[in-house]
Amino acid sequence: MNTILAAIKTPIDIEIISTKPVPVVEQGQGATFVPQIVNNGYTMSYSLKKKEWVSWHPYIPSFYMHVQEKFYSWNENSRYLFKHNRPNHYQTFYNVRYPFIVEYVDNPSAMTTKVWDSLLFQTEAKKFDTVSEEYLDQRYVTFNKILLYNTQQISGVLNLVPKQDSNVNYLLQQTTNNLTQATIDRNERDWTMNNLRDIRDNYTVPMFLKNGSALQSNYYIDKIVNPTAIDFNKDWTT
Repeated sequence: MNTILAAIKTPIDIEIISTKPVPVVEQGQGATFVPQIVNNGYTMSYSLKKKEWVSWHPYIPSFYMHVQEKFYSWNENSRYLFKHNRPNHYQTFYNVRYPFIVEYVDNPSAMTTKVWDSLLFQTEAKKFDTVSEEYLDQRYVTFNKILLYNTQQISGVLNLVPKQDSNVNYLLQQTTNNLTQATIDRNERDWTMNNLRDIRDNYTVPMFLKNGSALQSNYYIDKIVNPTAIDFNKDWTT
């Protein structure tokens, strides 16, 4: 069979042209694209006593470990273990101090329109004295910032400035208008404040930003005020 087939074969020369594709990239004029990595992570703590999630924390450890009543964690960028709940080292994680934030909702009757004429809150601040090993009461120390809002109104982030009896300008500090701060007064354990304003002037945009790049880089919080929605110079009559 091979002999028969070999006799009818006719060799033909075929020219093959091989081409390789050449990529052509055209770039129009515009901004340079730079990829960004945004860390939206945070740590949540769970209360075994209350059986609920109780807080958010800005640190993200690589692992935890505990020995009886002592609690440790480790970050991959550190050479040491970090001990949590150390006395007089609160709000500090891996040698970085973070703010202490409390978010409180006051809406006992959601369907009823309410008007607040003033605001009262109670806090205690103490400082540890290393000589006597006792805590000293700090009279004029409390929260230093506040943000109030509802579905349509917002105060913006205000600096809280306590009135001090020893201040020679005691009366003047009650009448001076500062757009970005609010004066608070302490009476015994009560802190009071009033004259809060709504500074929202743009109702076509949301009051807060939720995109990842807008969240705080040094601590996690989901209440970032949209600067295009507010105006501290908003007219008092509106």
